[in-house]
Amino acid sequence: MTLLLSLPLAALALILLIPSSVLAVECLMALARPRAACRREGLEGRYVTKAVVIPAHDEALSIGRTLSALLPELEGQDRVLVVADNCTDATATVAAGLGVEVLERKDPDRRGKGFALDFALKHLRPDPPEVVVFLDADCELTPGSLEELAQVAQSRGRPAQAHYRMRQDGDLDRPGVAGFAWRLRGLVRPMGLAALGMPCQLYGTGMALPWAVLERLSLASGHIVEDMKLTLDLIDEGALPLFCADACVISAFPATEEAAAGQRRRWEHGHIATILGHGLPALWRSLRKGDPQRLALALDVCVPPLSLFLVLLALATLLILPAVLFFDLGQGALALLGLSWGLTLAGLFLAWFRFGRDLIPVRRLLLMPIYVASKLLLYLEFFTRRQKEWNRADRE
Repeated sequence: MTLLLSLPLAALALILLIPSSVLAVECLMALARPRAACRREGLEGRYVTKAVVIPAHDEALSIGRTLSALLPELEGQDRVLVVADNCTDATATVAAGLGVEVLERKDPDRRGKGFALDFALKHLRPDPPEVVVFLDADCELTPGSLEELAQVAQSRGRPAQAHYRMRQDGDLDRPGVAGFAWRLRGLVRPMGLAALGMPCQLYGTGMALPWAVLERLSLASGHIVEDMKLTLDLIDEGALPLFCADACVISAFPATEEAAAGQRRRWEHGHIATILGHGLPALWRSLRKGDPQRLALALDVCVPPLSLFLVLLALATLLILPAVLFFDLGQGALALLGLSWGLTLAGLFLAWFRFGRDLIPVRRLLLMPIYVASKLLLYLEFFTRRQKEWNRADRE
């Protein structure tokens, strides 16, 4: 009987050990080989025809800055295609005034970034480029990043993802924890995977896909975390994305607390739903195929958001520790859980020490539990008021 009661606790601890191990290995490898090269093969500098697709929903205030940074990077027959998607402002007018192609899409019943991307690809299909680069309307590619992404994607025949960097406009993230969590996701973890020779997730912007890969995909959806869904589709297709640390795309956190809360709700609810509905099945399929590349990417996708994972570890501790202390059950589970805590905290410390001290000074580390606890309501709302539709985050 004792064994039967202990097995569920051990299973819970073992499940949590998997993402802990993934996170720790990624952080360690990012520290060991911080600049793993993303190799080009076979092109030797040949010009790659490319189109930059920019979906934009009411982005009149930001699209001009994005295009002004992008246009000097164009060469040859490069095209820029702005999709003014269900806009109620002057997005199309501003973009057209800068001399780029503009498509206006009016379909309020089919809202979402995926529909806008699909609309652009249909426009490009009669004369397709070799590579399509996707860029959000509030993002800027650093000089040289456009060419780097296109060259890598075309030479390797695989999607390429730039380092996605967030700047903090204003003072909404006083402890810097959100900025550190983003850097962990957008730089440290993919860098660790690249150091292992493994693929990375796509982040929805600053990503380049060969046309030959895009032809096999269907982007038309209103999925609220379309980047994760696209990554999972690419796992099934065997077209696994590469991380290009030398290319960088920059955006900003939302400008108001209300907008930031809305963005967090969309990201984290979508992240959880995608892991449960698509990530775990993709992980099982990868295991059955026995492909280490697909398996590594599926495992990475299934790592929960950082705050949620810390909450899950804390809840498991509250469940397992009393069982050990008062009922003499689950000693093995407690050992596994302790290992999970150790791996997670060690990985986070290594990542913070090497990549995050500018965001979270030592004196503010003690604020991290408060930040994590502040998101408990957000996770409870996943079961009561889950967000299922795409919404735009206000960054102005």
